[in-house]
Amino acid sequence: MNTDKTSATYPYERVVNAAWMKDVQEIPKRIMDYLLDLPLPGYAPPDDNSYPRCRLAKYLYYDGPEPLKNKLPTPGEKLKLVFDPMNPDKAPSDKGYRVFPVMYVPQAQVVGQTVLRCYIGNVKPTNTNLVEVSIVLNVMCNMQMDTNAGGKVMSRVMAMEQCLWEALNGVNIGGVGVIYCDRYQLSGAGSESVYDTSQNVGRQIIFGVTYAESGLPPHTAEV
Repeated sequence: MNTDKTSATYPYERVVNAAWMKDVQEIPKRIMDYLLDLPLPGYAPPDDNSYPRCRLAKYLYYDGPEPLKNKLPTPGEKLKLVFDPMNPDKAPSDKGYRVFPVMYVPQAQVVGQTVLRCYIGNVKPTNTNLVEVSIVLNVMCNMQMDTNAGGKVMSRVMAMEQCLWEALNGVNIGGVGVIYCDRYQLSGAGSESVYDTSQNVGRQIIFGVTYAESGLPPHTAEV
């Protein structure tokens, strides 16, 4: 019996120092913030198509042919694409919401467009302290826009998937950890074609991140 009333598990005791998934709920938003590539002190995102996040932004923002020939969307234009859960059906521009750190918001898509979703998928413990967390990214595009990327790009969504691999795989994102795509660590890692009943085609890409707890949760006595 736990007699410490300040304990987070009162009246029970924590008897094993096990994984407790600190801040796992913040991963989708942190990844989306990184992919948006907004300015930071002393840093301005380059308008250069050799950078994956630059290409990704143009594929998301511009629906017309050859989106990479357009200028990089401004930070304000990028932010207007991000889903606002307080106004799910009232996007701030005619572009509509296109960036979703959540799984599915049907009322937010009312026109043909390209969207990027990020959410937590399967969570698979390796042992008491080690957990492999799957990060699911869905790229969906109206089928009429998927083939208008220009040049040798036959599919916009496949081009966007490549941007995601280049921008994320092997990168240590602060507060998230090292993103990987390795079936030895996470059996569901990889990508596949997906589609829906609203004339959208797309790609689902599953990356992983390892959660290894070394400390106890707040308000927990030493085990």
